[in-house]
Amino acid sequence: MNESVHCTSFGNYDDVCKYSVSVPDLDAKPDFREGISACNRDANVTPKLMVCHDMKGNYLNDRWNNGSNFENAFQLLHWSYIDVFCYFSHEFITIPPKAWVEACHRNDTPILGTIITEWEDGYNTCNDIFSSTESTIAFAEKVVALTKLHCLDGWLVNIENCLSVPAGHVENMIVFLKFLTTAVHQVNPSSTVIW
Repeated sequence: MNESVHCTSFGNYDDVCKYSVSVPDLDAKPDFREGISACNRDANVTPKLMVCHDMKGNYLNDRWNNGSNFENAFQLLHWSYIDVFCYFSHEFITIPPKAWVEACHRNDTPILGTIITEWEDGYNTCNDIFSSTESTIAFAEKVVALTKLHCLDGWLVNIENCLSVPAGHVENMIVFLKFLTTAVHQVNPSSTVIW
């Protein structure tokens, strides 16, 4: 199996800033849900079930874009019970493998990418992102582009470090969450941002 073709992740903020989408016009990308019938789930029924697949929690055999030949790879059998699926790793940004995106969409289950910051590196990353409203919006726009390119239904935003209160980082975090939520809802009205 080609080891270079697996889930996309970004280890740090600089990698995200340098990333450019290779698709000339994201708006021209076909609707990835075309031909998939809507599920008749009642949106008002609670509770909701989110399956959070922790890739670094020893589920490494299913990270390939074309699936896995490993007979004991992680699998889901009862899709009808899952309200949202989150592909999680401990990289700064994780994009689920194409095989998981397709499996979720085939089963009418929204799939989320992950943004995580933790420890001292996470604190430094948040300092870079939330240092100004401009850098906050620029980062959010990159995340929205990744949402479109990889046909995601939203994001799990997991900040596990302190934010610098005097520098306005908390306020810019709120700006980020509001901008991201609004922008991904424009891409997909049923998208989700969980924080």
